[in-house]
Amino acid sequence: GIRAFLTQTSDELPDPACLDAVESTAELLEALGHRVDSFGPAALDEPIPELGTLFCTFIARDVERWAERTGAGRDDVAATLEPLNASMASVGRAIPATIFIEALERVSRWARRVLAWWTDWDVLLTPTNSVPAFPLGEDPFGIHQCLGAAEAHETDFWGGMGH
Repeated sequence: GIRAFLTQTSDELPDPACLDAVESTAELLEALGHRVDSFGPAALDEPIPELGTLFCTFIARDVERWAERTGAGRDDVAATLEPLNASMASVGRAIPATIFIEALERVSRWARRVLAWWTDWDVLLTPTNSVPAFPLGEDPFGIHQCLGAAEAHETDFWGGMGH
């Protein structure tokens, strides 16, 4: 049978619709005779600030890749992005290779700790997000403003990303 684990990976309660979907799935699995427990990989509770470094560099590379593929200039491609993604791409281009590699190493170590959990379990049930996604073009958390400030003032952006 399936061995499932129901978890909430943050202190913040998920949106009721997100939580209901996970709980109804757990109930269905139990009704079908599968084991569902409510404990899980401790690594999921660890902060992973290095993901910000990786996301910024990945988006920057995607902009470069798309510019290469289309023959457009990097700035032309970046101008078509949502403001948050454009800011992240700009930050990503400025990240030194050594910082990128360090972030990759740290996230890889974390991923191995998470992966070890699947030795004993088959399914992880968890709300992917604590709230439904916000519409394209909106940035209710002001993230792009923070990224823009880091670029404009040449602050130690990496300090906020676990370095």
